[in-house]
Amino acid sequence: ASPITVGGFTLSSELIGQIDNFAAFSAQKPQAEMTPIDGRKVQFNNGQYYIGDNAASPVVGDVRVSFQAAMSTDVSVVAKQSGQSFSPFTGGSGTTINMLHMGKHTADAMFTSAQESNKMLTWILRVVGFVVMFIGFSLLFKPLSVVADVLPIAGDIVGIGTGIVAFLLAAPLSLITIAVAWIFYRPLIGVPLLILAGVGLFFLFKKFAAVRKAKA
Repeated sequence: ASPITVGGFTLSSELIGQIDNFAAFSAQKPQAEMTPIDGRKVQFNNGQYYIGDNAASPVVGDVRVSFQAAMSTDVSVVAKQSGQSFSPFTGGSGTTINMLHMGKHTADAMFTSAQESNKMLTWILRVVGFVVMFIGFSLLFKPLSVVADVLPIAGDIVGIGTGIVAFLLAAPLSLITIAVAWIFYRPLIGVPLLILAGVGLFFLFKKFAAVRKAKA
């Protein structure tokens, strides 16, 4: 549909992209006979179009065309009015606000929902960052376990050891990354995290030093 409107306002493409109330839509059977496409039969089957010989027995190359539609409904918008449309509102920190939620919601409820979504995404990214860092350190130490694979049991032991070391390095470094991001906005959380990470690295390097001294 074009244009898509909310009352007397036309929705921008960014807001239209946030519409998600799509549901299966059954097409109406055409009255006229359908013209073949590239010499292939076109059939109408259960509200869908099927390009091929037999919809009940599909083969490679057949095509099934189905439809979804977002029907008219109530929506709630938080954005900046721009003439007869909406545009993103830019806050003092540079954050843009351009939200559309299905149904009727208060502004407070929409902001709360957005904050919760941001928190979840942030924690997912933190976990992913830790996992990627752990994998990186594991790959960095992998040659040690490969060298030790001359004796199968030694290779397994070294592999476990390097995995532990990779975890012990990734954990405090991930905390440092999170803490640095928080120091400016939430120093009461960022500073303790930074101290905790520093203590972890201190004891880790102290342990390494003790091991090297014992070998010497």
